[in-house]
Amino acid sequence: MPVVEIDRRQDPAAVDRILRSLPDWFAIEEAVVNYVESAWRRDSFLAIIDGEVVGVALVNRQFRIRSDFVARPDSDMCPLSRLTNR
Repeated sequence: MPVVEIDRRQDPAAVDRILRSLPDWFAIEEAVVNYVESAWRRDSFLAIIDGEVVGVALVNRQFRIRSDFVARPDSDMCPLSRLTNR
């Protein structure tokens, strides 16, 4: 069983690659472009296997109570790439 590492960082190129690998779920070009653009400013968690990003969660923070405490993070999407069949 492969080891999945979780890395908290932004990687819009990986978001683009993963979404385009899932045309049954993400077939609308405008939506893909919007997700990739939002990946530059959203909190992101990447799933990595053997150095390759195979999944991503883009977090949309609804509101903040204080600057260091987030009250309600929602994961907007969490696709896993079909590029790796592990």
